[in-house]
Amino acid sequence: MAITLFATIENSYLKLAWSDNVTRLYPYCVLLASIERHSERVRDVLSDITQRHINTEDNKTLEYAPYLDRLERAGGELFAALFDAKDNVEVAQEAEDMLRLSGDRQELSIFSEICVAWGFVHDRAFKTRKTPSGTIEDFSGFWSSRFILTLRGGQQPSRMAPGPRKRETFRMLHALHKDRFNKALERLPRRQKEILEGIVDYTVGNVTNWDECRNRWLGIQENDSILHIFGHSDGTKIYLKDSSTDENYCLEADRFKSLFAKGKQTRSVTICFLNGCRTGGGQVGGSFLDVLFDRGFQGFIGTEAEVSNEFAAFYVAEFMNLLWNEGLSVRDAFDALRTRLFPLSLMYSCYAHPEFCVEIARGAATDATPPQKCA
Repeated sequence: MAITLFATIENSYLKLAWSDNVTRLYPYCVLLASIERHSERVRDVLSDITQRHINTEDNKTLEYAPYLDRLERAGGELFAALFDAKDNVEVAQEAEDMLRLSGDRQELSIFSEICVAWGFVHDRAFKTRKTPSGTIEDFSGFWSSRFILTLRGGQQPSRMAPGPRKRETFRMLHALHKDRFNKALERLPRRQKEILEGIVDYTVGNVTNWDECRNRWLGIQENDSILHIFGHSDGTKIYLKDSSTDENYCLEADRFKSLFAKGKQTRSVTICFLNGCRTGGGQVGGSFLDVLFDRGFQGFIGTEAEVSNEFAAFYVAEFMNLLWNEGLSVRDAFDALRTRLFPLSLMYSCYAHPEFCVEIARGAATDATPPQKCA
């Protein structure tokens, strides 16, 4: 059974409309401020989980077990807020029942005008976990594990021509916080370092300020592409230099659209990899979700909480290797790394088109056993 949710903003409310293969429920409204507040509480717990990992250089594992109870409570409160209807209360109960009766690992597609911590919504009726096992099963009560979760921005399924993007006309542009990126690169294992060095130099290469990024973008804006940004973020701005207010190094989400606009008749497709803290968050009107589903853009991959620069570089090297070198779709690459790089991989959220992929190079040899490649 496939379940779909449309979450749209109406004044101070979030209107939720649920459906499955059989039933389309009438919409109901919940308080927008409540959803934002509870999402931030979830992200606060996630940030507490990652903080020790970031601050302790010799710590190679993420100690999440002491925080699981808090995370489940915060996720449970977010769940409750999503069904705390201010109208059509009976419909909200029907929607809750629809989810509960659907069973595990059903498809759940969410089209949302706001960045909610959807993957960490926790069903309040889910059986309490026993002693943590140290595996991804510890997160089985959260929506990212309970469902095959697809997150998209906007109100309607976006249109994208089926099949992989043509490799010969595909382009990559990388905007890098020079100091953070170079330090992270030095600490990477040899394999990931070589992957990342090769990718950031591909086609149009990399830049370290927004003016140059805009200039390079003008030459590729009508190409299918990936825009990769490796910087510091607070969820509404991305910095290519620490604490800089200079617009050449500080980019606000609402300026992103004008900087990276595509033509009205464009048929090109771009996804954005936002490798910065809490790029998967942000308040209404100031998040990257608001601007990365405009003409020609098919969403982004971002983070719910801060991760170390080293892990951010490691993650993007693995992701881009699967997408570019192995020919996997965004969904398959994201799902593969969710397990392979657990638990820090859980800090990433994917709002990009799940079927986006690139033609695999002819004669390419691979040493991986990935999920099914994009057709």
